[in-house]
Amino acid sequence: MAKFKRKYKILLITVGIIAILIISCYLLFSNRLILTRISYGNLYFDKNKEILVLNDILRWDTGANGSVIFNEHRDKIAEKQRIGLVSVQDSYAKKKFVFHWYLPHFNLGNSMKISRFFFSIVQTIPLTVEECTAIGIIGMDVIGKANWIIDFNSGKIDVLPQNKIYKIQKQPRLTLKYKYELRPETQLDFSICQFENVLIDAGFDNEISLFKSDIEQINKKHKPVDTLISYRHGIFFANPVAQTIYIYDSLQINNICFNNVRILEEDRRSIGLLFFKRFNKLFLNSKEKAFYFYEM
Repeated sequence: MAKFKRKYKILLITVGIIAILIISCYLLFSNRLILTRISYGNLYFDKNKEILVLNDILRWDTGANGSVIFNEHRDKIAEKQRIGLVSVQDSYAKKKFVFHWYLPHFNLGNSMKISRFFFSIVQTIPLTVEECTAIGIIGMDVIGKANWIIDFNSGKIDVLPQNKIYKIQKQPRLTLKYKYELRPETQLDFSICQFENVLIDAGFDNEISLFKSDIEQINKKHKPVDTLISYRHGIFFANPVAQTIYIYDSLQINNICFNNVRILEEDRRSIGLLFFKRFNKLFLNSKEKAFYFYEM
């Protein structure tokens, strides 16, 4: 009898955990039940920093599928409600189950706010002194609710509704399209080889990262002029990991010639904020699932 009760108790606990996970995922991804919204207007960032932090509050990170608040800043968020567990994945595809939270409103300065804000609280530390102002990350679950025009020269961001057409006079120099709303992956063409599933990652504070085998293909035709050793971190691992940086005089990417290109050897493919800043302006059209880059 005791053995039966123990098995029954384990079964109830298992069913309960599964139910919590299903409800949490539904709350996170379903637009039918609760729809996250962001108000429209203007935001600002420090154009001289290697990361993009909205009004010195949240880091703008297209490589993150969900939004997070750093644990050391959790007490700054009042009226938050814990709603269950969710699997969070950082840009290095590291996954972790964490508690999921809900906040009716989150202010991004005086003029803008996120309504029905879902986020996770993660234990992390600022990777650089520049990141100390950010209390968390705004991911694609929120970014994908609006269109964004980012001016890298002025440090100004226009947040726009998706249901309107915006005309920018000049044609984009580069267009990167993606398929999945929460994970913007695209294709990069290096003339001699093409690479799929390249994450468009504004939270990546460098230019391009590729697999070792990808870089070996490029090096068959384009020899790097220099190599460096650097270190990287992720949201879910604080210990630095060594990586090799390859520097090229020039490379042709998607039929455009770029000078002084830096490619990091990593266990993923991504294109980051330093590459974005080769252009003057970025228009992220979330409805069309496309990043349009203007002027170089």
